[in-house]
Amino acid sequence: MRVPAGLILKSTQAIPVLTGLINEANASLLFQARQNALCHALHPIDARYCRWLLQASHALESPLIDLTQESCAHALGVQRTSISMVAHAFQLRGGIRTRRGKIEILDPSQLEAVACECYQKLKRRAQARNARRLRLDRGSDEAFLATAR
Repeated sequence: MRVPAGLILKSTQAIPVLTGLINEANASLLFQARQNALCHALHPIDARYCRWLLQASHALESPLIDLTQESCAHALGVQRTSISMVAHAFQLRGGIRTRRGKIEILDPSQLEAVACECYQKLKRRAQARNARRLRLDRGSDEAFLATAR
């Protein structure tokens, strides 16, 4: 969706809740970018692969992820053969099932045990953001009702 910058600037002055949401979204994106950069620099492929699958599964609210190994390799900055080896190992252990262009998480706890600490940091950050968003939503509903009376 596209919105003219002038409209956003006027709206943020008139609606403080919108300012909060925009600032929170920017802070969240910056946190994720920093965490991903650190993760790529410090953690092994299998830990990053597990983190990435778990995050994708949570975002999609499904254990089934439409994803090729090539796309996954590109997102993690590694060769497809590396992803193939890691995925095969997790498939042998029963953690995932791979089919052409699909990855199904069968045992999330197995992936969580291998995922780097970045997964928990990003998960906690998302939970805190959602809790703040709920508080902001309630506040904006109350403000709207007060002005409507």
